[in-house]
Amino acid sequence: MILSETDFMTAVNDLLIKITGIEQSRLFRGNQSREVLPADGEFIIYTPITRGRIGTNITSYGAVEDDIYGDYADKVLVTVDLQVDCYGDTADNTAQKIEMFGRSELCNAWLKNNGYAIRVLTTTDPNDLTIVDDTRQYLKRFMLTMKICFTSELKNDVPWFDDVQITAIKNVDVFFKP
Repeated sequence: MILSETDFMTAVNDLLIKITGIEQSRLFRGNQSREVLPADGEFIIYTPITRGRIGTNITSYGAVEDDIYGDYADKVLVTVDLQVDCYGDTADNTAQKIEMFGRSELCNAWLKNNGYAIRVLTTTDPNDLTIVDDTRQYLKRFMLTMKICFTSELKNDVPWFDDVQITAIKNVDVFFKP
């Protein structure tokens, strides 16, 4: 199954809700979302920070409708490092839940059983990054990184020659001695 970026982020969103039981309104996609964060209570910010490929492309060609145009597809297995920041009084427990479930066999079994085409390869240990916020109050923050794997695809229409004609076949051995 090939995943779009939207499908990937939906799968991650649903996985974090499953693990933590947090409400959707307290789960934010990236600091770049420009949403106002809650003033108090628990919340999570998750951000894809790096993307890398595993292996080489799998390329395929196919005909579409008529023989003049076809399609070209490149599939590649990629990994995404997903930074998960847990905030609030129990941020340490929330981060620990994510880390433990992410490393267990249950995580990928749950993803597969629910039709998600991502797999969690590993998670890092949670780090305590407690900060002082704008109101000069301590804000408990624990951060971990999940390495997630899925297949990405690039697909394009490509014009083909409408027919190829061979006018003469020559013995190449005459010109290029073996």
